[in-house]
Amino acid sequence: MKHLPALVLVLASVFSASTTFAADEDWKIVPTYTAGKRAAIKVVSPKGMKMQFTENGVQKEDTVPHVIVVPDEDSFVPVTFIDKSGEKYSEKIEVKAGQVSELKVTYTAKVVPPPPPPVYKGKIIFKANMVNCEGQVLKLKVTGAKSATLKDWKLSTNTNSDVQLPKDAYEILFTSAWLGKETKLATKKVNVAGDGFLFGASCDAGQFVITAKAK
Repeated sequence: MKHLPALVLVLASVFSASTTFAADEDWKIVPTYTAGKRAAIKVVSPKGMKMQFTENGVQKEDTVPHVIVVPDEDSFVPVTFIDKSGEKYSEKIEVKAGQVSELKVTYTAKVVPPPPPPVYKGKIIFKANMVNCEGQVLKLKVTGAKSATLKDWKLSTNTNSDVQLPKDAYEILFTSAWLGKETKLATKKVNVAGDGFLFGASCDAGQFVITAKAK
């Protein structure tokens, strides 16, 4: 899984020993402690990150920097961290009487892939007077601006096919193959942004035409 750069949350003060709390693959909490007048959790970075916690029996939400007031006794205090996307992670933070807790919380944001483009329904239509166009292998090639060639359609007399294409700007290429040599006959560009698009081609008396309609 790919990740964005890690965010680092420091809940301040310093002590000679530290222990790593268990966390999921995206969160890691390393606490340290230092002597103080009373127990406290001092949150210093990253600025702006939201936290939820209980202070003096009241559920609160605040942003970093902030000092969380806790009872001056050994205990475990639940704290919830909230990233910019709204994802939450909760951990019980160990508090020691007469000491200030510093937590180094490392968070790696998950990369959410963008949703695939919507797919729309349409038709490929080909009409030909094969008496005038016989012997040729006729194809309609559709290439999207944001993708590779999606498909080649080999055309036969009165082709009428249902097709589906994602939203994109397309180039339609009408080709003919004769004795192993492919020739470009006509091209047309069209934007597909809804159902009901129509890619048409025709061959009559040696004339090759592309028509394209799209919403």
